[in-house]
Amino acid sequence: TTLHSILAIALATLAAGIFVAPLNTTRALAIEAMVANSQKAEGFGALYGSYSIGFAVVGILLGVLSSSISSSTILAAASAGSVAIALSLLLFRDSKVKVVARLERA
Repeated sequence: TTLHSILAIALATLAAGIFVAPLNTTRALAIEAMVANSQKAEGFGALYGSYSIGFAVVGILLGVLSSSISSSTILAAASAGSVAIALSLLLFRDSKVKVVARLERA
């Protein structure tokens, strides 16, 4: 029924938001900490531009790969990649090796 569909969409949106909101906050705080005040607009513009590029690349890859690889395999690979990135950021957080150099403050 329509009510069932609306509730399912609402719950799925809520569940996704619970996981995405902290990531978006972390990204915004990283830009805030790494970019000089005079370059904030460029930093946030690049951040949201990278989102768009990422969505486009993933959409193309899914379109190409979905005919030869199952959806569950694609989802597992994407999840593993996300965990690998999170772990590398966690491991290099206090390292003397800088994964991302800080931009010079103006």
